[in-house]
Amino acid sequence: MPGLVIYLSNRLENLADRLAESVAEPIGSALQPEIIVVQSRGMQRWISMELARRNGICANATFPFPNAFLDTVFRLFFPDLPGVSPFDPDLLSILIMKKLPELVARPEFAPLRRYLREDRNQLKLYQLSDRIAGIFDQYMVFRPQLILDWENKVDRCDRENRWQPILWREIVRIQGRRHRTTLQKELLGRLSPEADNQALPWERVHMFGISYLPPFHLQAFAAMARVAPVHVFLLNPCREYWADILDNRDIKKITRQYTIEEETEAYYYLDQGNPLLASMGTLGRDFLSLISDTDCDIQDCFSEVEGSSLLADIQSDLLNLADRRTPAAATTPATVRDDSIQIHACHSPLREIEVLRDRLLAMFAGQPDLRPRDIVVMTPDIESYAPFIHAVFGTQLDPSATIPYSIADQAARMTNELVEAFLQLLSVKDARFTVSQVLSVLELANVRERFDLTRSDLDRIAGWIEDVNIRWGRDAQSRSDIGLPPMPANTWKQGLQRLLLGVAMPVEEQRLFAGILPSDRIEGQDGQVLGKLLDFLEELFRLSDLLQQPCRPVQWRQRLSEMLDRFFLVDRDVERQAHLIRQALETLGQMETVGTYDGELSVDIIESHLEKCFRHSPHSGFISGGVTFCAMLPMRSIPFQIVCLIGMNNEAIPRSQRALGFDLIARHPQTGDRS
Repeated sequence: MPGLVIYLSNRLENLADRLAESVAEPIGSALQPEIIVVQSRGMQRWISMELARRNGICANATFPFPNAFLDTVFRLFFPDLPGVSPFDPDLLSILIMKKLPELVARPEFAPLRRYLREDRNQLKLYQLSDRIAGIFDQYMVFRPQLILDWENKVDRCDRENRWQPILWREIVRIQGRRHRTTLQKELLGRLSPEADNQALPWERVHMFGISYLPPFHLQAFAAMARVAPVHVFLLNPCREYWADILDNRDIKKITRQYTIEEETEAYYYLDQGNPLLASMGTLGRDFLSLISDTDCDIQDCFSEVEGSSLLADIQSDLLNLADRRTPAAATTPATVRDDSIQIHACHSPLREIEVLRDRLLAMFAGQPDLRPRDIVVMTPDIESYAPFIHAVFGTQLDPSATIPYSIADQAARMTNELVEAFLQLLSVKDARFTVSQVLSVLELANVRERFDLTRSDLDRIAGWIEDVNIRWGRDAQSRSDIGLPPMPANTWKQGLQRLLLGVAMPVEEQRLFAGILPSDRIEGQDGQVLGKLLDFLEELFRLSDLLQQPCRPVQWRQRLSEMLDRFFLVDRDVERQAHLIRQALETLGQMETVGTYDGELSVDIIESHLEKCFRHSPHSGFISGGVTFCAMLPMRSIPFQIVCLIGMNNEAIPRSQRALGFDLIARHPQTGDRS
């Protein structure tokens, strides 16, 4: 029957048991998918394997993210919504970019006007618009009432930020009010007890492995629970109610503000509980408080911590909200020092990975049942540590000392060679065409194969270039364009003319022709290789000319799609990599078709947009059978037998991210905000 049921446990395995029991119960139609909402692809992979292990099979289950699932519900209740929302951050940024030049002349936009001075290629305008779009997207989820007030012309902003409600109202005037905030409000109205409730197409909804949800999503799922069962499985380290505990900083702040002295009755109401939970569990504490205000059935699935190690004692104290420093804990047995928690100080990242590998080998030797897949290694900066991981774990010659591993959470351009080559090719927009620049492009495997060249051909070409003294510049005119004397010497044009004359003229007649000395390096089949080089340079110079010409987003999509086809051999092996590029190019077209931007964009803006698209992880490398290396991201609560942390330096943890000056969420924080 409908209702919101929340399962709490300190162990994810217990929650997996309850989820397996729930999905084992048959539903009306065998073709109806099982909905299990998760917050990471790693959690999806883990829970699908656990369900298969417990129930014998895991099939016909979908694992959407909370935002994606909520968007699906919106489209069910509001079928007239477009396929791509114009309030998507990427499309919203391009609309803001279109409107800001018209609005910055107004006095309220003076802070932005000062920033946008001397913006010749509009790159600063695009980057600012992108940041504003990201902030507005957060407002819709974490400050919905602020958005509604702005639309009702109720402005609650200081002098420096009066431009924000004006800009938002201009966006709504163009795109309408069908954004997340209003859709959620209408959804809550349709699912209210007084309304004629509309049924969901699913008989039940599960949400698994989530330790935090914004109030925006929690309200929506609570409303859906009125028409269909919603089961939420939450990881909670403490079985006690700990929403009222305070850390030392909060206690000192309150005692100073209200002049409360120690050993008084009022002071003992300022409970710290467990100091680790109080200082580092703020987000979970706030979420627990939000759950307590929700109409739901809470079921406890806690289990006692087994063992008597240092780690087990810490987990037990968290579970029971205990503080071993208090007089009441004086009778607690002393903790025996062991190696369940180890801290290693190393002088460099490489040494960290070497020590990590040594410790893992020792663990495998001491625990025969331990498998590489039971180990996770997390770091605040996976991009910086990935080369060292490959250097230590990927170069072992001794099979007995080899540890299988995978690296997750890397940006697409770090794991996708075609993406990196594609972005590198965009750099020819303002190239001086030095020998190193041209050869670095030609040495890319897919480019070389596209023009049917081998590595020995490249060595031959490099020798020709050195022989005819090519250094940089297309021709004399290209040097003149950048303010230098129009000298043809050492340019590509002059060097290629010498090579071509060497093919056309007999070797014994080596003489000046029209002031050009033929090269005698071209022999036999070398003419075919020279022809392929000429084809490549012709395409490269043509691409450089195109990239310097601004055009509309749809035209950029067409240009770059042609670039992908002209420069890269996309076969079956790299089709998946090419698909990622085509997806990013499709967003360029949506800027114009959905975002209604009909102006011209420079290549600098296009390059910035594509780099942002390729910054996201392709969700691969997690739980693939070996040791999992991954980033230290929220919701990384998958249970592993061994958890290792590397790169835990002072400047890395805690992260120091400076909030934007116009971010009203950071200026006025509230309970339930992201950490």
